[in-house]
Amino acid sequence: MTLSERRTPTDGQTAPFARLEAHLLSRLPAAVVVTDDRGVVVYWNDRAVSLFGHQRHEALGRLVVTLDIGPIDPLQDRLALEMVLQHGRWEGDYDVRRADGSIVPIYCTMERVDDEEIGFHGMVGASVDISERRKLEADLVFQASHDPLTGLPNRRVLIEHLDGAVARAGRRDGLTAVLFLDVDDFKAVNDRIGHAAGDEVLCTVAELIKGVARQGDTLARLGGDEFVVCCEDVRDVAEAYAIADRLLKVLRAPFRFEGQMLAVTASIGLAVAGPAVRGEALLRNADAAMYVAKQAGKARVELFDDSLHERARRRYEVATDLDRALAAGELVTWFQPEVDLRTGALFGFEALVRWQHPDRGLVPPDEFIAVAEERGLIGMIGALVTADACGALARWLTRVPGHPLTVSVNVSAHQLADPGLAASVRAAVDEAGVPPARFCLEVTESALMDAPVAAEALRACRATGVTVAIDDFGTGYSSLRRLKRFAVDFLKVDREFVAGLGADPEDDAIVAAVVGLGRSLGLRLIAEGVETEEQLRLLTELGCQFGQGRLWSTAVPEDGAGAFVFDDPRHPLPLAR
Repeated sequence: MTLSERRTPTDGQTAPFARLEAHLLSRLPAAVVVTDDRGVVVYWNDRAVSLFGHQRHEALGRLVVTLDIGPIDPLQDRLALEMVLQHGRWEGDYDVRRADGSIVPIYCTMERVDDEEIGFHGMVGASVDISERRKLEADLVFQASHDPLTGLPNRRVLIEHLDGAVARAGRRDGLTAVLFLDVDDFKAVNDRIGHAAGDEVLCTVAELIKGVARQGDTLARLGGDEFVVCCEDVRDVAEAYAIADRLLKVLRAPFRFEGQMLAVTASIGLAVAGPAVRGEALLRNADAAMYVAKQAGKARVELFDDSLHERARRRYEVATDLDRALAAGELVTWFQPEVDLRTGALFGFEALVRWQHPDRGLVPPDEFIAVAEERGLIGMIGALVTADACGALARWLTRVPGHPLTVSVNVSAHQLADPGLAASVRAAVDEAGVPPARFCLEVTESALMDAPVAAEALRACRATGVTVAIDDFGTGYSSLRRLKRFAVDFLKVDREFVAGLGADPEDDAIVAAVVGLGRSLGLRLIAEGVETEEQLRLLTELGCQFGQGRLWSTAVPEDGAGAFVFDDPRHPLPLAR
């Protein structure tokens, strides 16, 4: 039944249908507005009342334009009307002003009606409130562009902003500086207070950084404990340094957190945009400078310069080449002898990875191990060296059965975090058919920072029958209390202290203390970096049982190491002179 029939029924059957039509229209979940050909409102349902705020008696009989229920944007209003006139229909979203002056977003369908049979010409509009949809869309956009924990912009938004900032700086002959901030030892903070509380600390850090950043600076969180501040319109590098220095100070100051005082430090990399530098490159430069700040002792600022650029370029080349090197078998295992200081006889070997690069020759591990850890390749390298070491030990033991020859392999913090480490080590030992007690895992002190994880990993490894050594003892984070937590068989005295034996009284005292500590705990001592006969004599007098260093041999390939084994390992190794 049509609108005109509802208003002017022609027989007794029409009126009931007209009433039903009116009832249904009033119950529709949309605001329905009908205007005649003059633009006068002839129908206004209950939903129109609630959506637009005009009562029915206020709307009926009035020109619709006087109710101002069209798009606020005049251009959109005109285009919508033109579409209806040309094509008979328009639909879309727009913002409308309600009777009380508030703004509401709606979705509207407008359709031209020309029905000669019923004699009606006009327009029908149906509108729904889309405020919830708009809010959901805005939330989704925000989530896609912001960090969920702190609400700060994420990496994608930051890169877009950096590109724009660099372009603007170029037009204004200004500078854009990027501060890449990484909270120092945040994992230890998490271990101390828990991950949930650690997230709250990160939010506090974000607020502290906001308090230092200038108006107009952009702050972003890249994930974990990494934050970036983009500073536009910086006068010079000195001003950027001053901002970074304020960040260091505000973070260093203790703050109260859940009833306790807490302080954090941060390492900051600073990069300034030069000609034709894109946002991604600028961020990468600041990241490289931050890495140098970490290596230099943390809680400091480092500026990206030409020397850092060269280092970053080399690291990038190493990273891109490392995957290929692993597949091509270019990573090889070399062995450095370990000697019984009392008899001079061979005790065992430390297995050390080397990269036999086709163009660069032998690449030392300090140029690629850190990159391997960053790229998640350290587990593969560790498995390779473990398999090589076990295989070599098995071949040597067939030549000198019954000799207590050992081989040790270095394990990083990343490997200790792998719950499958113990099983993979035991599998390699079993596959090679060597006694587990002849295989030793060497762990640096810094790898023990995550004490619960490290302690559990070392217990699991020792349960397989292998032994464990703490490498570089005295240079990292260990204490007597922490040392008690770890299942350890050996302590290795760091080469830094051994180098000063007989020349530096402080080093003499340190080595004596470490040897005495190890002996009192029932541990065996291995001194690294032994290079002179005087160092050998002093270490022997102190009671250190084993040593390794240039005094006997540097690391050599397996066949070179085998020469020491096959030349009767019970005899003293000749000293290198």
